[in-house]
Amino acid sequence: MNETEVMTINERRKYLHKMWGRYRGATKTEKGKLLDEIEAVLRMHRKAIIRVLNGRLLRKKRSRERGREYGVEVDDAVRVIARSLDYPCAE
Repeated sequence: MNETEVMTINERRKYLHKMWGRYRGATKTEKGKLLDEIEAVLRMHRKAIIRVLNGRLLRKKRSRERGREYGVEVDDAVRVIARSLDYPCAE
């Protein structure tokens, strides 16, 4: 990975997991230097990094999946409108 590529969420979590041990055993001045380093590598805000390092490093699963926002009536109406307009598209 080169310097211009952005890290994925999983790569960030792996990096933070490695830095977590160093952060836990560090003094206040060392923590500041570690946060500077992590901030430069991950390009995240300092407060967000602190929140992640002080909390749980595991990602939470959703408690429930998102449901449909619209009912069957809306789907039918959209289908009728699209057919009457000869299926317009974004192009």
